[in-house]
Order: sequence, then C-alpha cells, then structure tokens
Amino acid sequence: MNTATIVDSLKQAILVMVKRTRDDIERLNANNISLTLTAMLEYNQGRPSRVVDDLYQTLITKQLSNGSWMDELWATALALWAIHTYAQKQGKPFSFRSPVVRKALNYIKATKCEQRSNWQGELYETIILAWVFLQSGHEPELAFAKKAVARLKEIQTDDGYLFDIYDTAMALCTFHAAQDVLVMDNSSSIQRGVRWLKEWEPRPETPWNRAWMLFLIAYIGLDEANWAGSVVNSILEEIDQGVISDDHDEQAMSILALSSYLNRWFDHEFEMARVPIDGLLNIADYGRYLQSCRERLNRLIESLNALPAPKRVFKDTGKSKVDWSNIFSSVDNENQFNTAVESFYRVFYEGSGYGKRLPEVLLGYDSALFKISLFKISQLRLPVAHDIEHGKDPDIEKKDKLIETVYRQCCGKNRPHDVRDYRLVHVFLLNEVEEFLHNLYRHLTGSDIAH
Repeated sequence: MNTATIVDSLKQAILVMVKRTRDDIERLNANNISLTLTAMLEYNQGRPSRVVDDLYQTLITKQLSNGSWMDELWATALALWAIHTYAQKQGKPFSFRSPVVRKALNYIKATKCEQRSNWQGELYETIILAWVFLQSGHEPELAFAKKAVARLKEIQTDDGYLFDIYDTAMALCTFHAAQDVLVMDNSSSIQRGVRWLKEWEPRPETPWNRAWMLFLIAYIGLDEANWAGSVVNSILEEIDQGVISDDHDEQAMSILALSSYLNRWFDHEFEMARVPIDGLLNIADYGRYLQSCRERLNRLIESLNALPAPKRVFKDTGKSKVDWSNIFSSVDNENQFNTAVESFYRVFYEGSGYGKRLPEVLLGYDSALFKISLFKISQLRLPVAHDIEHGKDPDIEKKDKLIETVYRQCCGKNRPHDVRDYRLVHVFLLNEVEEFLHNLYRHLTGSDIAH
C-alpha cells in the first residue's frame, strides 16, 4: 500500500474524529480531548489551526482546582503530553512555570512513593508519567524518573512483557527515552520487549494495542517494515470499513500512531500529500464555511479601512465589489477556480500596490511570525493569467516547481485533479488571507481583533 493511499485513509479518519469531537465536546473527558489534540498535532505538525487552538483551550479549562485532570494521574499525564506537544509543534518553549503546568506538577509530586520508586496508582500511570517527564525534560523529576525506569525493568519478565501489549509498548518508549535523556543502557530490555510484541498477530488485537505497537515502531525508529506494514494494514482496513472504533481514545491513538509512522519513515511523501485539518473540515461543510468566512473577513477589512489614512493598505481596484463576491463564491469547476484566483490577486495583491504598501516585516516569505498569502496567490495566478511555458527551460522549470510547491501546501497534490482539490485550495487561500489580515491588523495597531 503506497503512502498516498495511507494518507487518504488517514485524512478521512481525522475528519470523522474531529467532527465527532466537536459534536460531543461537552460530554468528552479530558483524556479524550488530550489524545485527540495530540493526534491532530502530530498530523498537522506546525501548521496554524483554529480547530487545534480551540481544542487546546478546551483542555486547559478541564483542569481541576487541585491541578489534575479528572482527579487521575493517567489523565493528568495525557494532558501534559498534549500541552507539551502543542508547544513543541509550534516551536514554542514548554514552560514549567506556567500556572497550568505548575499546578499539574504539584498534583503529581504529591503522589510519589519513594520506597516503591513509582507514582501511586496503576503501573500504566508510572510508565506514562516517567515518559512524559523524560519527553519534556523536567529536571527536578528526572532522578525519580530514573528510579521508576529501573523499577519497571525489574518488573519486566524474561520474555519481555509488562502485563499487557500496550503497557509493554509504552514501557519500551519510556526505556528508549531514558537511554537518550538519562544515558541508561536499556537496550536488552527494549530488545526483549520488541521480540515479545512481534509474536502477536495485529488483527485480533484491540485498536488500542495495535496503535501502541505502531507508535512504538515509529517512536523508537525500529527497522521493522514487515511488522509495521501488518499493523498499518490492520488499522487501515478498519478505517476504510468505517469501524475503526467506537472508543474515542482508540480512534485518536490510531490516528496518532499512523501520523507518527508516516512522519518518521515517509516524511517527504507525507508532507506532499498532507492537507491541513482546517481545510479538511471546511470543505466538508463548504457552503457554511464560505458564509462565515465572508462575515469574518468583512469585519477585518472594515477594521483595517477604519485606520488613519497613512495606515490603509488596500485600495479599491475598480472591480473590488465583483472580486469580493467571486472570492466567496462556490468553486465547482476549474473556470470558477481560475476566476476566484484572479479576484484574490486583484483584491489583495494589486489592492496593496503589489505588496508595496505592506509593512516591510510582513513581506518575508519565510518569516516565522507571518504566513504570507500574497506570494502564494501570485504564484497560483501565473498559469491562469500567463503562458508559463513561454521562456527558457530553466525559467519554466522554476515556475513549475514554485506552483507545485504552493499546490502541495494547499491540497496535497502537485496540481488540482477534481472539484474537491480546487475547493481545498480555495479554502486554504481564504484561511491564509484571514490569518494574514489578523497579523497585519496586529502589526499596525498592537492589538487583536477577536476571531
């Protein structure tokens, strides 16, 4: 099974998971939200996402006054894992001094049992807490984490297992992290555990067990193509049949494992085929999205136009009203897509004096602070307004590569193939423009407009 096929199944599973999360958000527990958030972050990587940001804020509100989530160590560990991943994927430092994290650490610290070298509760909780502390590099807890890892190694049987399949897979992830962070020699424990896990046929196992097997393979970087392939196929069969799991955590963990596997072994192919989560959701409810986006962008443009004259960036091009309508019209074929791209270009590129009226800091295409949509709009317009095959071969090839790069970011393909692809590009551009205008307003005024 090729990577593109896996990614297509994964995208469908993500769409189902996120819709289900939105529908059930009031009834979901913190562990459900934590694993869903971690899975979405692993898939989306560092791409901006309102859906991810909203879910993160929901998780924060679920923290109890004692610092825990659900009054459970394992749920608190999962929440910290999600919070750490959120910071990591966005390139931000994970602050141990933030009120949310500090309260959680105090709750966990109170459950330490020095004599038994574990945290009170089930074995599962000690495994995942040790792993979270090793992952996040929390110095004050590393000495105790080392004791906990040593204790887990004592519990591990000669055959290599610790109670269940998922316990064993999680423990091996912890052993691997301890090797890197604590310079412990855990190779024998890892090898025994891997041998034991490979004895299990994936298909009869629960989605939770299979997902943890695959996550382990990806996390440790095991060169086990046949084993990984059998686990992947067993998960994909259920996704394609629409029966991956009725359990929210199993569904999220399966998506997390598949995304980790693709990021580890097929990162280039995954990057080309990946479509941002917000895009997947927005084309699933395309008409409603276009309406709500138009309302939001109207407010943004009104706020920008209300600024003093020297700060006004966009000017009427003479076709602005028609173009504004085109930008929010449904794209049902290639001609309508080309019309939308041309209108994007006139409103935002020509309307800003070809970018000359924009603050200089916003023009850096590789800027870490700003996702610049004008460059992408101008590239996508090239084949619409010009004959890109005209010119010298190196120039033609360069133009082709730039256009393909933008399309891959938008729809996961070098060129749109059908209506769904055109809509993905359409939605991507609208999301980029919205984020761009928010950044522009923030830069000009020093404040934000609520989304």
